[in-house]
Amino acid sequence: RTFTVNVTRTGAGALEAVLPPAAALRFDLPDIRNFTGYTLLSMAVHSEHLRDDLEVSFRSGRSEWASPRRLLRRGWNTVHVDLRRLAGTAAFDITDVRSIALRFAEAAAPVRFRLDDVLLIDNRREISPTPDGVAVHKAGLDYSLRLPAREEPLRMVQSPDGLWRLAGEQPTLA
Repeated sequence: RTFTVNVTRTGAGALEAVLPPAAALRFDLPDIRNFTGYTLLSMAVHSEHLRDDLEVSFRSGRSEWASPRRLLRRGWNTVHVDLRRLAGTAAFDITDVRSIALRFAEAAAPVRFRLDDVLLIDNRREISPTPDGVAVHKAGLDYSLRLPAREEPLRMVQSPDGLWRLAGEQPTLA
């Protein structure tokens, strides 16, 4: 791990790390452990090569949770992890997050990357303008859509493959 000033997303510097295969970069959290007021973990990750195996994991006092693998293009990438997925896991204690780890799950050789702008975010908001009678709400990576003719909102939820689908109402082809 080193501090680099040559390749940064914002500011004066970034963390540069080289991870051997099967290794992880882990941040132990000394202060803020209760993530209930946040919907996203956002990070800027710089990759020298196209990769599809970045995994972000969280450890609480009770268990661990790992995100689906993320695609990194060459250069700077904004990586978002929806913290509501953690909160929705019964065994995970979102009020006692102890560490966050990044790893490249399929690395066959050492991986050099840079990390900048690690942020906890609450992005819950109404999206506007919308047509009369329509309301769009965003929270984390997901959306809900209220329509005049529907009692319940339509929910668009990001699946582990990174695509958004209609939760509970996604048409399927047989």
